[in-house]
Amino acid sequence: ESASIVLIATEGPFHVFKTDNFIPTDEKLVVTASDPDHRVVREFNATNAAEEYAASVGIVPQTLTPLSFASHPVVVKVGGEYYCRSIQRMHADGSLSFFCAIDDGVVLSIAQPKNMVEATRSALQDVEHRLGGID
Repeated sequence: ESASIVLIATEGPFHVFKTDNFIPTDEKLVVTASDPDHRVVREFNATNAAEEYAASVGIVPQTLTPLSFASHPVVVKVGGEYYCRSIQRMHADGSLSFFCAIDDGVVLSIAQPKNMVEATRSALQDVEHRLGGID
């Protein structure tokens, strides 16, 4: 793991912002059995992870693919903001590997994708409004 720190001095106004291309839904998945060292979830809501995820997004578990996971992302709320927790793949036993840290008790929300271009355009318009114009 690594980190980067950037220090910038400027006379002009600036605003830090983040964009995303998903909308969280009320559908929740609670991690009830996991292997945090290997980033594997065995159960959501005390049910097989793949089966519970598939039921939550309306897909047959046997047809889950990386495209399924990208089309139906899961997000976690941290400090009032939502962040994606990307699923890497499904294993034969129905467990799911994640690209990122995961642990028992984590509450994930199923999210619906939204238009990335429109989300970015809207974020930039918000920044322009806050700063009174942007270059």
